[in-house]
Amino acid sequence: MDEPENPKKSQTQIERWLGQRTPAWREGYDFLMATKPGIRYYDALLAVWLSVGKHDRGKLKTQLEFADAIGVSRAVTYQWIDRRPEILKWAQELTEIWFSSSRVHDVDERTYQKASGTKSSPAWAKLFYQRAGILMEEMGLHHMFADDGPVEYMDVTDDERKRIRDALAGETPGGGAPG
Repeated sequence: MDEPENPKKSQTQIERWLGQRTPAWREGYDFLMATKPGIRYYDALLAVWLSVGKHDRGKLKTQLEFADAIGVSRAVTYQWIDRRPEILKWAQELTEIWFSSSRVHDVDERTYQKASGTKSSPAWAKLFYQRAGILMEEMGLHHMFADDGPVEYMDVTDDERKRIRDALAGETPGGGAPG
């Protein structure tokens, strides 16, 4: 009985193909291969695909198109990620490298300056936290106790309320304490 042919592209085929891609693909792949001892070429390639923006992906917009291009099924690419979660870490590392060396970095630096300046506004602070990916715009409530009773509010004493109001009244228009 003949063995089925392995359709997965070899490292040589992948590297030849990378020579035709945008620099983001090749630079990211070369960086991972050089800095991550023992990394598999297809793990590096998947991390690169995950890290590049949609406009840099060329014709490989979806994970299915990516998988087809390298000769595996889409399910296999998910298995790689499940078995080696470091692929996602490598993708994040590449994203951060490109982010810090791009014009977007300049915009985010300006956002940071505006958000942290003395003439800041809540809008600048919100934009800063959105760009940083740490703004929670939704909140889910759940019980922390065993009983399923109603959610109770913590009482704030009149003295605490006065101190909060005094503190808020003493803030500068930018939201920080007076300097």
